[in-house]
Amino acid sequence: TYKASFNRPNLYYEVRTKTKNIESDIIRFIKLHKGKSGIIYCLSRKKVEAIAEVLQVNGISAVPY
Repeated sequence: TYKASFNRPNLYYEVRTKTKNIESDIIRFIKLHKGKSGIIYCLSRKKVEAIAEVLQVNGISAVPY
């Protein structure tokens, strides 16, 4: 077992208010940060797969995990 603090100075966390246009918001955010990497957390595997597909259709490299 590996135990570590959640305090990770090399990571930037951002929580955003969910809007009615969440998919468009995510795409816009990613395009503003071109060349960067990130993680999108969802409440279900089904939603993770759906968001990954939306990103892929919009030319954004994404893999559901």
